[in-house]
Amino acid sequence: MEPTFSGCYTNKIDAKGRVSVPAPFRSKLARPEFQGITAVQSAKWPMIEGSGPERTEALIRQLAEFPEESDEYEALQALFGEHTPIPADTEGRIILPQHLLAHANLTDVVLFAGGGTVFQMWEPSAYEEYKVAMRERRRLGAGSLFKARSALKGEAP
Repeated sequence: MEPTFSGCYTNKIDAKGRVSVPAPFRSKLARPEFQGITAVQSAKWPMIEGSGPERTEALIRQLAEFPEESDEYEALQALFGEHTPIPADTEGRIILPQHLLAHANLTDVVLFAGGGTVFQMWEPSAYEEYKVAMRERRRLGAGSLFKARSALKGEAP
């Protein structure tokens, strides 16, 4: 079962480029075979998604659903090159690679936001803009969300 990440935490990037993964997230990531995270840059937003090995294992299971010569297989396979394993030190600190720092515009502070089966790493002001956009999306789409939920339950909208 995949862990669930929730809540927001802001941590500083130290002079050596290390940042502490929040303790509530670390406790859900701890594995004897690998202490750390797997990170990938978002294709849509200036942020980094972090997860544990379960996310990669789910991707492997998904990959197995397609024939090796299919477009779907090839597209999923390409994602493995983007997943970056980042080890943590004994105090739960990681060093984000330069390409990920640049993608998320991170310099001195990282906002960690729970995202269900993943967590996100944002520059704090970018996260605030994202939250406003998502609130507006929910507000505008609330009617269709409720209709879809009712239809799934067999209720009249």
